[in-house]
Amino acid sequence: MQALKRYIQHFIDLEDKEWEALSSLFQEVHYKKGEHIYGDSEISECLYFITDGIVRSYKLEEE
Repeated sequence: MQALKRYIQHFIDLEDKEWEALSSLFQEVHYKKGEHIYGDSEISECLYFITDGIVRSYKLEEE
């Protein structure tokens, strides 16, 4: 979560109390290599910040 805090503070200065309120809206998640975040036909309801590693995005066509 510290990486996200440093990134946000490049744009805006936050007091500790403000960061506590903002960080309560985030949840840190981890995915293993090859694991899918979303399944077929699912729509994202989340915003992700990648702090370590890489991610690949693709769309499968029916044809």
